[in-house]
Amino acid sequence: MRLSYAIVAVLVFFFVLPSCARTSREGDSLGDCSDRADNDSDGDFDCDDEGCAGNPDCGSDDDTGDDDDSGDDDTFDDDDTGDDDDSTPPCSSCPGDFAVSSQAELLALSGCDCIGGDLVLANAAASVVDLASLGLLVSIGGDLQIHDNSTLQSLEGLSALLSVGGSLSVHGNDALAGLSGLSELVSVGADLYLDDNAALLDLGGLSSLESVGGALEIAEHPNLTSLAGLSSLLSVSIDLRIHHNALIVDLAGLEALTYLGGDLEIHHNEALANIDALSGIGSVASDLRVHDNDVLHSISGLANINAVGDDLEIAWNPQLLDLDGLASITFVGLDMYIYRNAGLVDLDALVNLGAVNGDLHVYRNDLIETLAGLQNVTSVGSDLFVEGNASLASVDGLGNIVSVSDDLDIVNNAVLCQAQALAIAAAISVSGTTTVADNAGTCP
Repeated sequence: MRLSYAIVAVLVFFFVLPSCARTSREGDSLGDCSDRADNDSDGDFDCDDEGCAGNPDCGSDDDTGDDDDSGDDDTFDDDDTGDDDDSTPPCSSCPGDFAVSSQAELLALSGCDCIGGDLVLANAAASVVDLASLGLLVSIGGDLQIHDNSTLQSLEGLSALLSVGGSLSVHGNDALAGLSGLSELVSVGADLYLDDNAALLDLGGLSSLESVGGALEIAEHPNLTSLAGLSSLLSVSIDLRIHHNALIVDLAGLEALTYLGGDLEIHHNEALANIDALSGIGSVASDLRVHDNDVLHSISGLANINAVGDDLEIAWNPQLLDLDGLASITFVGLDMYIYRNAGLVDLDALVNLGAVNGDLHVYRNDLIETLAGLQNVTSVGSDLFVEGNASLASVDGLGNIVSVSDDLDIVNNAVLCQAQALAIAAAISVSGTTTVADNAGTCP
């Protein structure tokens, strides 16, 4: 009996008494610092508890790129198994937004290696000719806006800048001849707007840029001669718009671009002769519009595009001879407009097009003689208009269209036989109104 009491006493001494004397701390057990529980009942939990100081769950990653695990390295909710929220730590150098317009205000930012919010340089004093004071700046969390600075000649002070988390806008800077100060910039998180910089000659300063998270617009540059500086650009998440650039003759520099998530718009570029550099793009998610380019003679750079998500518009290109760049397109999600292309002789390249989900308009193309190329279209989701094509002698290309969901008009085609147009129209099921009139050609 005494032996039993002795054994019990020993067990109490070694196991019960220590557990009563010891208080567990947050972080003593694996997972304490990421389980969202107050494990030591002191009112703090996870990484807010001092017991988790230095715990791997509360520290930074052990690499500078993608995480090497499938979980979080912080206390915030992530929605993926790749990058964690702590891959871009909050800016502690210069948090917040900054608007500057004087040399003194620029100097006040000379110690910033990051800016947490927006940086706006607008309507700067005549003394501001460069951005040399910003030589340490590596990242901007929000927008970078540089606009309406009449004496700004250079962006050289931004030569350390790697990323802009929001939009980058450079416009209305009359003396700015180049963008060389942006030579290290790799990514723009939202839109990139380059417009109305009267002295800008090229985009050479953007040679490291790989991605634009929003739209890219290059517009209103009377002296811009080249887009060659965009040679590293791989993706534009929304729209690509290039317009009103008087001197560019091609789009060389965009050859690496393979992803476009929105519209493609090329218009009002008076000297643009071809768009061959766009050959890497495989589809256009929204609108494809090429119009009002006075000397454009080829759109073969669009040859790899197989679908247009919304509208397709080819118009007012007087030197365009054919649509060979559209030969891969099988589907147009909304409307297709082919009009006022004075030199266009046929639609043959559209032979793979099977459906137009909206309107199909072919009008005022003076040299088109037939609608061959449309023979595989079987349905039109809204209106079908064939109007005012001065040389159009046959609409047999419409012969496989089974249905038109709204109105059908075949009108004012000067050499088209009215009887032939009526026969084609009669074979199509039309939900709206059918108008076949003023086709004045001689019937065989």
